[in-house]
Amino acid sequence: MKNLPYIGIIILILIILFQPKPEPIVSPPKIDTVYVYDTIRDTIQVEKIKYVGGKIDTVWMKEPGWIPDSTYQGLLAQYTLLGNHHFKRNVFSSEFKIADYGSVTVTDTIYGNWLINSWITTNLTIPTTTITIEKEAPKKNQFYFGPSVAFSKPSPISGVYGNILPKTKTDQIYSLSMGYNTEPTVMFGYYWKIKLKK
Repeated sequence: MKNLPYIGIIILILIILFQPKPEPIVSPPKIDTVYVYDTIRDTIQVEKIKYVGGKIDTVWMKEPGWIPDSTYQGLLAQYTLLGNHHFKRNVFSSEFKIADYGSVTVTDTIYGNWLINSWITTNLTIPTTTITIEKEAPKKNQFYFGPSVAFSKPSPISGVYGNILPKTKTDQIYSLSMGYNTEPTVMFGYYWKIKLKK
């Protein structure tokens, strides 16, 4: 029985020497991307409208409603209707969706068969700044294993133990030790983190 501690420590040393080296566990940092958006709501007046060209269409003259009436009253009514139709102020609005950024609305005013006014209304939310924030990976429970040896004055090696230390996410450590110290021994421990001021 006196040689039992020595046999135990030799076994532990052999386990340490011949166990495969674990690869270090490196938890990748968590990267969050934060976008800062600018909201653009504005109305832009078109300063100058350029006339590109036009084409006369005479099809309307053959339609029943526009054939000259044979009476004065009928002809006057057609003239009034044509004038009201021609000089009516018409406003057209066209909305254009732009991907995920919002929309642009074009508003045109037509009078006397001419485009007399045009403006653009924007309603856009555009990312202007990208901020990348690197966060630490979330903590996980960890487990450690290792031997310990007790020395005393009467005997060079008085005890040999195998230890298991679970570490929680909150940095609390528990220890379970099993070994031999003149007789089979089981020990349990608890440790907590001490915060030191910098």
